[in-house]
Amino acid sequence: MTRLSTQNRLIVLGVFMVAAIIGGTALIMRMERDSEIAASQVAVSRVNIGMSRQTAHLLAPADEALRHLQTALAPGVALPSPAVFGLLSQQFARLSAVDTLFVADANGQVVNASRGWPEAAISVSGQDYFRHFKAGDDPGLFAGNPARDPVSGALDVPLARRIAGAQGEFAGVAVAELSLADLAAFYQLAMPPSRVVYLVRRDGIVLLGEPAPASDTGRRIPPDSPWYATVARGGGAYDGPAFFDPAPVIAVARPLPNLPFILVATGTEADALADWQSQINWIILGGMLAVAGAVGILQLFARQFERIETSKRRLAAKNAELDFMHRQLQVTLANLSQGVCFFDHNDRLLVFNARYCELIGLPREAVRAGMTVAEIAKLRFAAGSASDMTLEEYLGNLARLIRDAKPADEIVELKNGRVISKHFEPLPGQGWVLTMEDISERRAAEMKISYLAHHDLLTGLANRVLFRDRLSQALAEAASGKGFAMLCLDLDRFKAVNDLHGHPVGDGLLCAVADRLRAVVRASDIIARLGGDEFVILQLGVSDKAESAALARRIVQVIKEPYEINGHLVGVGVSIGIAMAPGQRVNPERLFQHADQALYRSKQRGRGTWEMYEPEMETADSDC
Repeated sequence: MTRLSTQNRLIVLGVFMVAAIIGGTALIMRMERDSEIAASQVAVSRVNIGMSRQTAHLLAPADEALRHLQTALAPGVALPSPAVFGLLSQQFARLSAVDTLFVADANGQVVNASRGWPEAAISVSGQDYFRHFKAGDDPGLFAGNPARDPVSGALDVPLARRIAGAQGEFAGVAVAELSLADLAAFYQLAMPPSRVVYLVRRDGIVLLGEPAPASDTGRRIPPDSPWYATVARGGGAYDGPAFFDPAPVIAVARPLPNLPFILVATGTEADALADWQSQINWIILGGMLAVAGAVGILQLFARQFERIETSKRRLAAKNAELDFMHRQLQVTLANLSQGVCFFDHNDRLLVFNARYCELIGLPREAVRAGMTVAEIAKLRFAAGSASDMTLEEYLGNLARLIRDAKPADEIVELKNGRVISKHFEPLPGQGWVLTMEDISERRAAEMKISYLAHHDLLTGLANRVLFRDRLSQALAEAASGKGFAMLCLDLDRFKAVNDLHGHPVGDGLLCAVADRLRAVVRASDIIARLGGDEFVILQLGVSDKAESAALARRIVQVIKEPYEINGHLVGVGVSIGIAMAPGQRVNPERLFQHADQALYRSKQRGRGTWEMYEPEMETADSDC
């Protein structure tokens, strides 16, 4: 009777252990899945933030140009005129990702365009943006449906603003045609793998997807998509089916400020769970082995029960359980991508994995259980794998964390170049655990995206965004007496070289010009390419016109020297307009205008020379 009772207890214990192992295995699988989904959401959100900022920087100048046209084309200005064509050409030269700027009259007839004067007879009266503005007095920005340009055949998205007459009546529209091909090329360059970015109009019309089928362009997102509710609450993350595919995705939608677009970054749930899928078999196998081991132990206990004393049997069971848990812990630590270390209340190392040794830059054999934090820190500083601080500062910071006994996160850059994300977690009953992750590649990718957003992709010079920022800094310093000069450069005969030899030679020539400009200016000066063959230089720390004139003279001389590009011997000149700062009521736009007026005078004099801005130039221009 006693034996049967013991066997029953063993059976019950066996069932409980198997259920616990199965439940624990299922719980681990679920937790791992949730962790992968959460990590993917964070990654997609970071991609969305970066791409939203870059897209806004890329598209905002187009709306600025339309606002300028909306103001400049005041009542009484003849829309079909060379002066308006010049205005369109000037604005277009400062834009990127825009195929054409044009103006249509109240009848929908295109009367002026940046691509040439006079403009071919084209009507836009049937376009949605024209009908929208003709039907109401909306002064805002309107994004039309994707359409092919009737002249170039390129697929564009029109951005339009209403032009008002003397009495506020509808007088026409100003339109900037965004190049979807340029946007797609930009996204293709900047997007990380396994991610898709969509540019969507606020009403759910997909304007561009990269990478995505071209057939998605112009389609409306299905009305049951959670995208609409997400946009209605101001953007954010959501899970659901892809726009035109039932496959589940992890998506983040973010409205672009001051623009009628929503930028959506997505990643498939399948990609997010790829690592999890590969781990399931191992987790299940581990669970099965645990079940088999538990059953085997119970059978062994049953066979030996009568011959082993109760006290010894219990001790053996506890030792087996502890050993099993220790092996599980060791296997888990060994397979983590993060470095993990446990310290007791005396700050002595209890448990760690090989990844921890790798991240702190010490060989595995140099680290052992029982070492104090101070001993490990001394080894790290001696090996040069610590952060840029003294040993005393490092130990002081760690002591404050331990004393505060609160979770804490920190990102540090080690002297060996690694960027490490650390998480400190106090443990109940004293002691603490530290996890470490190498985020060097992620940080490098973020820096690359930032660089692309502020530099010209062809020449490596500063782009318009970075130049505007440096110009604002220079103007702020100018208020305290630190003068500077702006030199606007325009290459002479570049178009002829580009048309004769093709874009590869033209691009090579622009890069060669950029290299010569770098060689002739000081390291403290700023060079930027504003687009096409237009360059601009900030000559910092000068107040004497003679210094700027000397720089302009050197530039003219060095640029006119022949170039050998792809086996072709070509030559260009340069015309330069110079504006000095500080001056009364000087702002960025005014300074650009002064330099442009001086550049225009330089070209009038026969090109290949330079001209310093003088106030009488404005009088002469207004007389014209």
